[in-house]
Amino acid sequence: MQARAETGEETAARPRPATALTPHARGVGPRRAADPDRSNRPGRDGPEDRVRRRARLGRRSRAAVLSGLVFFVAGQVAFRAALARRPALGDVEFGRKLDGLEARLATVSPGVGRGPAGPLVVMLGSSRVATGFRPDALPRLVGPDGREAVAFNFAQVGTGPQIAHLVLHRLLARGVRPDWVVVEFWPPFWASDGYLQGYLDSLNLAALDWPAVRLLARYLPRPGRLYARWLPAQAVPVSASRSALLSRLGPSWAPGFDPDRRLDGVDGSGWWAPRISVSDDDRRRLVAHYRGIYADRLARFRPRPTPDRALRDLLALARREGIGVAVAVLPEGAEFRALYPPESLAAVADYLRDLAREVPVIDARDWVADPGFADGHHLLPDGASTFTARFGRETLAPLVRAGPPARR
Repeated sequence: MQARAETGEETAARPRPATALTPHARGVGPRRAADPDRSNRPGRDGPEDRVRRRARLGRRSRAAVLSGLVFFVAGQVAFRAALARRPALGDVEFGRKLDGLEARLATVSPGVGRGPAGPLVVMLGSSRVATGFRPDALPRLVGPDGREAVAFNFAQVGTGPQIAHLVLHRLLARGVRPDWVVVEFWPPFWASDGYLQGYLDSLNLAALDWPAVRLLARYLPRPGRLYARWLPAQAVPVSASRSALLSRLGPSWAPGFDPDRRLDGVDGSGWWAPRISVSDDDRRRLVAHYRGIYADRLARFRPRPTPDRALRDLLALARREGIGVAVAVLPEGAEFRALYPPESLAAVADYLRDLAREVPVIDARDWVADPGFADGHHLLPDGASTFTARFGRETLAPLVRAGPPARR
């Protein structure tokens, strides 16, 4: 068969296949303005398109910021409410001791906050009380109606009468009402008006409500500084409570973080045993260390107005609530007692004699021999048992049996 030759004109006249792309289909030519997807193609926006796009991105950014702010505020408000219910979330020492006390009351009471089956005895003070008052070593304490009392150690490390007043206030606000409160007197805490300012650095102000912070402000020379720290803590309680939260969550959440160890070794009655025993060499070393800290304060001891006012305020609060109060001077080792010159001993005796006109005062400074101490003023477990057993027999048992004074 003879092949048919094709001319150029015939080739040009042949229709293009249906699948071939025309210039319009490739997005060029007159139909470009009608392309609905062109605004999504980079580099092809017109001025009006860019304005609309920026407006759309601005709306999305504002919505994201607003949503984040709402979630942030809601989180702070929720945590603040949780902190009011469970202070342990932000206040390690007070909160966990409160949990321990409420758990103890719940075992003998139909409902926490309505009082235990028998009288409640709470002891307040510093680390000396925390290590020295051991409720499990008490004899059986019986109230005037024959019900057995519950005793709890609510001492907090490094605290004097100002914080003791605050603790009683906070317990009452929680509905926990002791029948008897024993308050520690220790001369170093009465020798200065300014000790509270240093303690505030370890206190989470987010955990304090307005009445509590006003109570503390009475004992500060510049209360405005306390309020200036309290307001931001209330506004951002999660941040203010980060140390307590990390202590609860554990070091794995923040490598390198040193958790709060103040409650390591605390039992269900609030008694704290950071050391079980010490060697004679360690005891001598620790006594020498604390001699350097306290010798000058004790040599010049005179009771200062601020701690005295805090104790008197605590006594007044207890009287209004019908709570009995006793003041106790816990044991000290012989070497530590030797730090008091005669003038300081006379000042201590005069102050205690004046207090004894209002409340029972128990001076137990020489009740425990030196081997019962870790450092001359903190009791070891055996020393704590010796002190607590005698304190229970000679002081608490008669007080609890007689019952607290009437409310006035």
